[in-house]
Amino acid sequence: MSNSLKAKSSSSIRWTALNTVSVTIIQFTQLAILGRLLSPSAFGLMAMLMVVIEIARVFSQMGLSEAIISKQDTSSDQLSSLYWINVFAGFTLYFLLVLCSPAIAAFFGEPELAGMLPVVALIFIISAFGIQFEALVRKHLFFDLFAKINIVSAVVSLIIAVLLAIQGFGVWSLILGQLGLHISKTLALIFIASRKAWLPGLRFKFNEIKDHFYFGLNRVGAMVANQVNSRIDQMAIGSLLGPVSLGFYNIAFRIALQPIQRVNPILTQVAFPVFSQIQDDNARLKRGYVQMIHLLMSINAPLLIALSAVAPIAVPLLLGEKWTPSVPVVQLLCFYALFRSLGNAGGSLIMAKGKASWTLYWNLALLVFIPASVILAVLIKKSILMVSLVLVFLQIGLVFIHYFVFLRRLVGPFFKSYFTAIGKPVFAAAFMGGSVFYVQFVLSHINRILNLGICVTLGAVLYIVVSFFIQRELFAEYWNIIPARIQNKLLRMWKFCWQ
Repeated sequence: MSNSLKAKSSSSIRWTALNTVSVTIIQFTQLAILGRLLSPSAFGLMAMLMVVIEIARVFSQMGLSEAIISKQDTSSDQLSSLYWINVFAGFTLYFLLVLCSPAIAAFFGEPELAGMLPVVALIFIISAFGIQFEALVRKHLFFDLFAKINIVSAVVSLIIAVLLAIQGFGVWSLILGQLGLHISKTLALIFIASRKAWLPGLRFKFNEIKDHFYFGLNRVGAMVANQVNSRIDQMAIGSLLGPVSLGFYNIAFRIALQPIQRVNPILTQVAFPVFSQIQDDNARLKRGYVQMIHLLMSINAPLLIALSAVAPIAVPLLLGEKWTPSVPVVQLLCFYALFRSLGNAGGSLIMAKGKASWTLYWNLALLVFIPASVILAVLIKKSILMVSLVLVFLQIGLVFIHYFVFLRRLVGPFFKSYFTAIGKPVFAAAFMGGSVFYVQFVLSHINRILNLGICVTLGAVLYIVVSFFIQRELFAEYWNIIPARIQNKLLRMWKFCWQ
């Protein structure tokens, strides 16, 4: 990797990390406040809406953002044509969802959804005007701008949702908070586009964007199938068990998925454009990918396994006692999230190699058994806990399948380095998690906040110590991410302390 690309990658990782930490803190603050102000039913209704929105969002993006990032020679005229496709798709989706809202409400058995869906679906019209600019920000590795936009948008959403919840708006506080997030984000992206001369011209020629469009179609098919596979649990629980059960499950899902939704982009959003620039060098891609998943798992494993260990005290402390039924679901879904994060990482490599059709075939294959397994779990056991358990076992099996079906064919065999990169951080985290769970149980008689503080501190120390002995190379990888000027200051401090 050239020095300039390496420097840009390191800077992008640092800014994405800042984005991740900041947005995570903001969203956990919002969740902690709203968890006390709103009922499980309100979160369940919002989860039903977001299941529909997330699946429909795939069509609004048309897979064109990935096409723009993957293809290195897209002209300004092509970008103009691609922009207006996104705008057209946004308006079309909005009107389709408005027409389908009564049927969607009937599917979930919640008539009030028919009035909510046309409002929350405005997200598609709003976002359509900024989708392409977000892709260009990522393509050019302007992750400092990307971080600032996301942080400001998250703060806007927090303020709107909390103020409305205090006023008694219920589920509407969640809906309008989402609209505020997308409005502020789109306005910021348009402002940046005007400064970077990215605003589109009034032109549209399909012939000049055919390659992008067909790349996008494969990507859309894959993402739709992936969304169905990822959301079938919530669809089944919402339609068969009702909004209260879905509310408990959705909160558990959000808590467990937060680490990978925040940590994964630190590397995957940077990895996709970086891998795209070295897509023809399999040896470099292999090394870069192994390093990426090692860093990814060294963060995700301790976070998720520690979260599973402290969930019995952390969840009631964060959200209140009424959310205690979510605790065992959080504990199981943490392991589901851990192994799911590897699939997300593999997607960056597959897309960088231009194999959009592979992700389509993979996700279509998963449609054969993931929805069936989840629906059977709901029908037979009628338990959100059983759904969580089924997802964990499915995801563990998919980790092995994904390597042999995709990764090995893309860059050649690297079984030992692949599973070593996964196994070392998982082993260190498992040792830490078991110790923390035992200490938490022993200290169950003391104040919860003090208990949690002791467990978190002990967990961090144990993971660092164990990692020092079994994956010492990890510290070198983290050191390389730190800016050179900070490295020099740390080295001077170290020398001063030991003089």
